[in-house]
Amino acid sequence: MKSLFIGSQLAIIIVKFAAYHDLSNLLILLLVLVDFFLIYLLFKQYLSFRYKSIENIPENPLSVSVIIAFYNEDPKILKRCIQSVLDQTITVSQVFVYDDGSDSEVAYQTVTEYFQSERLHFNRNSKNKGKRYAQVQMLKQLEADIFVILDSDTILEKNAIEEGLKPFMDQTVFGVSGNISALNQNSGLVSNLYGNLLSKSFSYERAAQSVIDSVLVASGMFSLFRKDVIEGRYEHYLNLREDGLNLSADDKRLTTYAIEQGRVLLQSTAMAKTVIPEHSSKFLKQQVRWARGFFSETLYSLKIISKQRWAWWFSLFDIIMWLCLPLTIVFLVIVNPQTIILHLIFYELLYILLVLVGRSRNNMTISDSVLLPAMKLAHIFALFPIRLFAIFTLSSNTWLTRGSYLVKSESTPG
Repeated sequence: MKSLFIGSQLAIIIVKFAAYHDLSNLLILLLVLVDFFLIYLLFKQYLSFRYKSIENIPENPLSVSVIIAFYNEDPKILKRCIQSVLDQTITVSQVFVYDDGSDSEVAYQTVTEYFQSERLHFNRNSKNKGKRYAQVQMLKQLEADIFVILDSDTILEKNAIEEGLKPFMDQTVFGVSGNISALNQNSGLVSNLYGNLLSKSFSYERAAQSVIDSVLVASGMFSLFRKDVIEGRYEHYLNLREDGLNLSADDKRLTTYAIEQGRVLLQSTAMAKTVIPEHSSKFLKQQVRWARGFFSETLYSLKIISKQRWAWWFSLFDIIMWLCLPLTIVFLVIVNPQTIILHLIFYELLYILLVLVGRSRNNMTISDSVLLPAMKLAHIFALFPIRLFAIFTLSSNTWLTRGSYLVKSESTPG
């Protein structure tokens, strides 16, 4: 499989190196590899400290449409999602809501009976055809300059879309990711841990990528794109299947389209809250689905994005790091534990120093600065088995987390 190509080639290089050199040289090679990726993590943290949101207001008002595809959604959460769109500080010209063949019609009937706004357009498939199909049916009806992708379990802050439009005053910006936090973070251990990881993925990962004008995934929970990003590409977007793989990450594909044409930024002031899994089984299913999209779409983006862009190199480093770093560290701990532990301690100290120097430009506490580097490595290790499973099941293409409600509405505040 092509998704294994990079990792397998690296493994072959290491095996050949070990065959013709003594073990000490192999250890040096692996330590250099580990140090490279630890420096890469430090570099991204440095970039995240340089991030600033866009504050200027667009001179020419842009029209906006919102598309919401849902499948087996909790009716109460769906109502709150739609209401948050209607309550925005700027007027949204069109709101498309599409039921992709949910098992029950309750959610669809609930929102069609409750909302009477002329801006709302409802539709329903009799059977599930996939999220991309639902999105394309809505995208083809767009009349606005900008379209918003919104998950059906995401609740917008009142000024979220207004803030999200600010970067588009620059004609070179084609995509903007909103800033997402967990709606139900305090509902249990799983949601608490995941909520922290979700928050850091925006304040650290996407903030760093935004500084280089290339957020690699404008989150499908809440993101904005110019209409030009998708226009004329509906069939290509609908048939995301290459080399026998289902390329399921619709948000990453849209982001890749946008990076092809210009800049993709994070707007940290465009805030929203989303429902996250409260149970390990649903969390694991969601992570498998995201991991499939991560690998397949990263391989696609490496073909499409110019090597002159930082986005290409970040994509390459990320996919190699996720595949190789955990195994390399484990191997070194077994073979030469003292050396690798010293390297990790040195990384921790450098990280803390970097955070302390940059604290004036972020809101991290001292405890955050100590724990975050360890959390990042733990995150890479914890998700490694999930990502391996995802690689071997790339041909699967299901919603996965939507066999039933992600959580019950009673679990969410508000």
